[in-house]
Amino acid sequence: SKLTLVADLSEDIGGGAPRGRDLTFSKLLEYRARFSAGEEPELRGDGGASTIDAQIHRRVAFPMASVLLGILAVPLGMRPVRSGRSAGAITAIGVMGLYWCMFQAGELATEAGIVPGWLGLWAPNLLVAALSVYLLRRSMFIDS
Repeated sequence: SKLTLVADLSEDIGGGAPRGRDLTFSKLLEYRARFSAGEEPELRGDGGASTIDAQIHRRVAFPMASVLLGILAVPLGMRPVRSGRSAGAITAIGVMGLYWCMFQAGELATEAGIVPGWLGLWAPNLLVAALSVYLLRRSMFIDS
């Protein structure tokens, strides 16, 4: 007996218009300028100006998360010994999961055109930054 596998990769290998997430950052900026000029460059899927906007903000906002979550780790790590090491780790995993859910929801809302890119993709970073500042200030007053 012989098994034959057929895969149609024409859409994935240079066939037709690109998806927003497949474009380089410079190409995203070029597409944004074309949309601003009133052109309608072809994108695969539901791509439009909001998809391009979402990808531009995603590529800047998401790397910032590692810095912000690292700053948030400082006050989370300064817990009393009696609460145990696992309490900080569980809290950190919960915060990271919540961040990821908010980021994904913001990306979907931006791509759908419900919210602007700066709001949809930067709101999770702003919330983590605000939480970091609050917890750092609180830990300064508790220790003194």
